[in-house]
Amino acid sequence: MNIHIVEQPEFAAVFTLPSPARDHSGIGHLVEHLVFRTSHLFPERHNLFALTSLTQCKMNASTTGDTSYYFAQAQTSEDLLLLIEYLYTGLMTRTYKESDIEQEKSVIQHELAFYAKHPAYQTQSQIWRGDHHSCAYQHWGGFPDVLTHLTANDIDAYKSQYYVDHQLSIFASGILKEDIVTACNKGRLNHAKLSNHHNQPKIYQPKLTTNDTEDDMPVPVFSWWIAGKYQASVLRQFPKWQIQWPELYVEEELNHQGMFAIRYVGEKELSQFSTWLACQTVIAGSEMTKMTKFPESIQALLSSEISNTSQPRNLSSKSNAAMPISQLIDEPCISHLARLPITNIHTTQTLDLTSTTLATAAEPPTIIKRFTGAIAFELGSYQPKTIMQLLADIGDKEICIKADLWLIKFTPISLEKMTAIVQTSAFWAPRVRGLLYTMGVFELAGDIYVWGAGDIQPTTNISYIQALIDSSQH
Repeated sequence: MNIHIVEQPEFAAVFTLPSPARDHSGIGHLVEHLVFRTSHLFPERHNLFALTSLTQCKMNASTTGDTSYYFAQAQTSEDLLLLIEYLYTGLMTRTYKESDIEQEKSVIQHELAFYAKHPAYQTQSQIWRGDHHSCAYQHWGGFPDVLTHLTANDIDAYKSQYYVDHQLSIFASGILKEDIVTACNKGRLNHAKLSNHHNQPKIYQPKLTTNDTEDDMPVPVFSWWIAGKYQASVLRQFPKWQIQWPELYVEEELNHQGMFAIRYVGEKELSQFSTWLACQTVIAGSEMTKMTKFPESIQALLSSEISNTSQPRNLSSKSNAAMPISQLIDEPCISHLARLPITNIHTTQTLDLTSTTLATAAEPPTIIKRFTGAIAFELGSYQPKTIMQLLADIGDKEICIKADLWLIKFTPISLEKMTAIVQTSAFWAPRVRGLLYTMGVFELAGDIYVWGAGDIQPTTNISYIQALIDSSQH
């Protein structure tokens, strides 16, 4: 593992490793979810959710077409090292129960359905699915119908290829290199298991996507592929360009060849657009900042990653000069907008409160038991903006539902009581069992709120949470 210590006051760390999108299955996305789900040292399925709801620590991850990022923030060096141990153990875990895999696949299907409400996501998915060129993007988030075919063997093979210690890098601040080594040694799988994986390497086999016929894809897409160093320049001009050419589309990520696509959807005024595009100018630039949605301290660490891994370049005034796009492009690649298949979300059976044992004095999850700071119930580390918008609508009501989003208000209930409930596996069962995309809890002005997002059966899960909390009051 490559360890880099960065000088900044925050206690923060980010793991990076290669996780190429080999197909449209979202294999890297599923593995990202499973890293947080369970490991031999942190077996409970709700460790992450309890931690980020009850402490000031933050943890999350994101996967692109070629890299996965796992970050952690804490208030002390000791707590950060615990989070590093938790993440490293999850990163090195390679085998999972089928039930864990199926439930996380269901979570991702809810997540994809949540994003699919947005027209931009729909357009990108149609473009990617219909593109079979050698430069084509593979959907690292996954298409639901391809995702369903992933198995435990696929996960094992993929992680044995890419989630290995020598390909892992960590950038951290506020802690010492030797302490990171100690924390990761605690989280290692035993040597025999690691040796077995090395002696018997497995290769992940990409999943095939059903190719639509041209008759099923009537809308053509014309794509010009350009080196990634010009992407920032193109994206800066894109808003102005799109006013003139509404059919213009620019990819915001690089593909597996370090290139991005400028696309034109449809044939309307194509000749005029092609002539216009060839006359536009761009300027070569440095690599774009990664994971801009991550906290600032993590951004600083990733900036350090770029400076550590990028080859030094002497950019002359000539190389910084405006370059006409005509010198960078050939004839466009032609594909078609795909018709996305309708996929039913597979979920587990409805939760039954009578089958769960709620004990407010139950043992907290492993990571909470080892957490050194005081547990103080507070605003969780993440709520979608759409959930916060429901606060304006709930008023004096106890429940607010808008499509696949919901919010429940509980008054009165003590913070001590709610803190105990949030530590139980029963509270997080809807998320762990794959019945929605995500859920959380927060306190505001003396009221407790529980929320859910990407839930196709909101009334069912609302009833479960209400009954669960009501039962704890008696």
